[in-house]
Amino acid sequence: MNKLITYILFFLIVLTCWNNYMQDDPRDIPYFDGPYRYDLSKKQTDELKYVKNIGDWKILIIPSAHYEVTAKVLNKKSYFYGIDAVISPQDLGVAWGPFYKGNEYKKIKTYYETRKLNYDFQSLDSRYVKSHAANIHLIPKNNEILKKLKKLRKGDSVYLRGYIVKLEGKNISTKESYSGKSSLIKYDLRNGTCENLYVTDVIYHHEKYKK
Repeated sequence: MNKLITYILFFLIVLTCWNNYMQDDPRDIPYFDGPYRYDLSKKQTDELKYVKNIGDWKILIIPSAHYEVTAKVLNKKSYFYGIDAVISPQDLGVAWGPFYKGNEYKKIKTYYETRKLNYDFQSLDSRYVKSHAANIHLIPKNNEILKKLKKLRKGDSVYLRGYIVKLEGKNISTKESYSGKSSLIKYDLRNGTCENLYVTDVIYHHEKYKK
């Protein structure tokens, strides 16, 4: 009898944790039909840039543009090893505009190879998809943002806000250098292009809760 009660309590705890994990952000998602971005002035960049200390690494994070996007999650991959993973622990493949509404996004098949998002366009026009999709290297502002980003899944609706950044780093022990650049083109059709996004806010609605 005691074992049965223990199992029931354990099940209820797991169920409660899962429901909390799967709960939508209570805020509404603002809609943009494409990425909303504008370049920052030199003064704004100088005010926003800062150094992040990671062990022996000193990483200078340099914002270059304000960025907001409303999109569907096509794919997500997490990373756990190396300086790249510490700075940007997740990549997010997203599609916006006509792919945000309805189920057209499901026709876009994707897979990750290292930190590059590859597409299988099925019957869709490749240039059209590339002009409405992107692979974003996520750099969370803090642990609260990171927790939210970890909850994202394929098919979720998501709103991201933050800054497109470039990264410059130095290891004070080994003297190694580190750099990471972002595409500065709003609709970049080149292979392998991506954005480094310093995420200051995220709103998500899980796909299974949408009507």
